Amino acid sequence: SVNAAGSAYEVRPLFDRYRAQRAVYALDLPGFGTSARDDRRYTARLMTDAVQLATQAIRARHEGARIDALALSLSSEFLARAASEQPGSYRSLALISPTGFNRGAPFLGPPEANRGMPWLHWLFSKPPWRQAFFRLLTSERSMRYFLAKTWGSPHIDEGLLRYDRLLAAQPGARFAPYSFVSGFLFSADITRIYESLQLPVWM
Repeated sequence: SVNAAGSAYEVRPLFDRYRAQRAVYALDLPGFGTSARDDRRYTARLMTDAVQLATQAIRARHEGARIDALALSLSSEFLARAASEQPGSYRSLALISPTGFNRGAPFLGPPEANRGMPWLHWLFSKPPWRQAFFRLLTSERSMRYFLAKTWGSPHIDEGLLRYDRLLAAQPGARFAPYSFVSGFLFSADITRIYESLQLPVWM
């Protein structure tokens, strides 16, 4: 998913289950996990392009076979856009808790528009907020709180928490999350994208 310390670790249970049955790949999106964490504006376009490049590489390894792809939360928007632009690359989609159906929907903005708030991104980029807010967001107490909400219980995956804490301490870890919290990763046209999908979708 996309959060303060998002990574492919979040889909580890599914990866472990299915890798005994088929080829399975888990991706870290730009700015998250073990991917590069450059100081730039992260957008849905950047994420979609990354998904498409990974899709092409995976298909090349499997004689051009169409793939079954899964995304979690906000990354569902990136996968849906990738599938709408390259429908022949995918056999099916699985979208777990996809965004874009919440308050404010339908989102029928101009193509490629986002819901970013430049003033908020600017605020996060300036001292003293630059590091202070990210430290607060990625403190163990904060992470436990959000993971407990996801699990519906205080009994969370402690391995995921440890991994999240490690990722949040990496150089440049704040750049992509700040684009996320200031809205630049949310698509203003996502309703049209979802409605354009013609392949099987499990949600």
